Amino acid sequence: MTRVAGAGKVRYRITRAFVENATAGDRPQRAFFDEALPGFGLLVGKRAKSFFVQHEVHGITKRFKIGRYGVLTIEQARKEARQRLAEMDRGIDPKAEQRKVTKGLTLSGRTHLQGLRVQHSNLFARLAE
Repeated sequence: MTRVAGAGKVRYRITRAFVENATAGDRPQRAFFDEALPGFGLLVGKRAKSFFVQHEVHGITKRFKIGRYGVLTIEQARKEARQRLAEMDRGIDPKAEQRKVTKGLTLSGRTHLQGLRVQHSNLFARLAE
């Protein structure tokens, strides 16, 4: 565990053991930031654990969910986080880009797209085993 000077955030080494043992405590959710990859983190709730990135885009702090632990491995989440953080460095807001893709879709189209995402994530999880 490392305290980041001036930032007020405590950073953790996000490993499989850390993720397995992380709890939200008495809070509804708790965010843990990674010491190895700034901007990458783990959000722990009462029922799920998800990976996210958090970075400033045009002076505004943005947080983007990458995926759930169990569907994605830590390595897969880190790889995706590096890509998203690079986009955010270039001023691209991942949530805004995601909204552009889903804006014109009907409800059935959105459901289909979400199903494809889950299948894609499950495939990668099986390949990693």
